[in-house]
Amino acid sequence: MGLVISISFIVLVATNRKEKTFEIQDSKNMTFTPFLKANEGVILDSNYNSVYSEASFTSYDTTTYIINISDSNELKVPFIIDEDEKKIYKKVFSGNRINIALTGVDSRIGERYRHADANHIISIIPEKNSIEIFSIPRDTYANAGFEEDSLDKFNLLTNVLGRKGRSAYLEELAKIAELDKIHFYVEIGFSQAIGLLEKLGFKNPSVALQMLRDRKSYRTGDYQRTYNQGKFIKKSIIKTKDIFSETNDYMLNFFLNLVSTNINIEDINSIMAQLDLNNLRDSNIDNHVKPTINTTYEEIDLFDTSQYDSLIAKNEINVFENKSEYVAGKLLEILDEADLKNNNQLKVNKLKRYFEQRAWLQISDLRIRNAIKSRFKDILSQAYTDMGKFKDAQKVINIDYN
Repeated sequence: MGLVISISFIVLVATNRKEKTFEIQDSKNMTFTPFLKANEGVILDSNYNSVYSEASFTSYDTTTYIINISDSNELKVPFIIDEDEKKIYKKVFSGNRINIALTGVDSRIGERYRHADANHIISIIPEKNSIEIFSIPRDTYANAGFEEDSLDKFNLLTNVLGRKGRSAYLEELAKIAELDKIHFYVEIGFSQAIGLLEKLGFKNPSVALQMLRDRKSYRTGDYQRTYNQGKFIKKSIIKTKDIFSETNDYMLNFFLNLVSTNINIEDINSIMAQLDLNNLRDSNIDNHVKPTINTTYEEIDLFDTSQYDSLIAKNEINVFENKSEYVAGKLLEILDEADLKNNNQLKVNKLKRYFEQRAWLQISDLRIRNAIKSRFKDILSQAYTDMGKFKDAQKVINIDYN
């Protein structure tokens, strides 16, 4: 999974727009549709264009889906036509939204291919001083580019990121959550998640991470796990919002240098100027699991010490096997190999992926962890400097924040 935790700082992104707010409508049937039934299936009416978007057609499918848009200007053409899925999405403006995807990526140490193991969207509505958290199970159907089959075994949201890339993944994520677009993304891997959990005060972050990843202990499996993660995001926001009520460059740089994201400090300062963090309470943050199912979720609070200890005592989770020594040995091995190479590009190729993953954060012994981190810093920054890539060298130097 590798996610769920960076959250509080993520709430810190928005723009300076101010628009009138309208309430969200429910999905409903309408007379309008641009699709016709033909011999070869359902096709787009050749006479359709945006001018006729309010017109009435006698046609095949009149189902209209609601999609929440971020900017009222997009209502000029009130429908989105999806020819591939043969669906019409009606645009509804419900206040300016800033949608931030939080993705826990699951990839083995050193490997580049990654699954989207945890999928969440933080939707900030500054005008209402409120947040909606949309959490989506990893095995939700999505177009991952595989040939269709009756079981849909591979066309799942978890596979879209690795197979089709980030842009396609973010489009699928927004569509499932019934939002128009994702403005910002944050990706967090296994090692980064451990580092963030440490900052949140968990003494054994591997155990806490396993609790967040656990689905086998619950009747509804991945749905309950996804719900647990969404609630954890909410609790993390409430727990850490005070940090961002005042300027804290160290904490901001810690987060920004730890995760993969397109958010910057200017974005953070913008949202901080608009959200009333002092009055951002539990009741201002709503959790949603998409797609919805008819169930009652268990309430799991990992910040509740008694419940946390009870979960461990009841053996309701399978605690991770301690891989700290294995990771330390692996990283020392690849550092030694990189050190022996005379070509700077080969040094970078050898170490870059481990650096991006912040793999040393899986090492529990802080003395060994810091020593290995220092070697990454020295070898990589020197290689980039010798290649004239000074910005890349500076990014490596900034790993001192974590």
